[in-house]
Amino acid sequence: MPSDKGVLLLSLKPRFATMILEGIKTVELRRVAPTVQYGQYAYIYASAPVCQLVGICRVVDVKVASIAETWERYGQQCALTEEEYMSYFEGARRAVAIVIDSPAHLLEPPSLKTLRQRMAGFTPPQSFRYLNSSMLEELKLQTA
Repeated sequence: MPSDKGVLLLSLKPRFATMILEGIKTVELRRVAPTVQYGQYAYIYASAPVCQLVGICRVVDVKVASIAETWERYGQQCALTEEEYMSYFEGARRAVAIVIDSPAHLLEPPSLKTLRQRMAGFTPPQSFRYLNSSMLEELKLQTA
């Protein structure tokens, strides 16, 4: 069930999108916590140079904790070196861990051009955004 804001759309570097879809990466990190309900699905957008909506996963939990505590608990699941992790959270007070499972590829991953044709004004998010039900209808997505 979507949150009041809609369905979550996560923007990821292509290597992380691939690792999520392969089940290797089971925790996605953010500096700001999204508003999602546990069990809600999130769409995965692979940023440049791929620029496609590539898959979907289920949000199992969202944990906000100190940077050190989050690394200790989720470091092995986030597919980052400790140096990359610390660099990402430099200057932040807290870390957000989005625990995910049930990844699935989209049957026909739409390109950025196709997304913009189907949904006027579509812009990929820097981190995440929400898609409401009418946006999802316009996208006509199917999972594998």
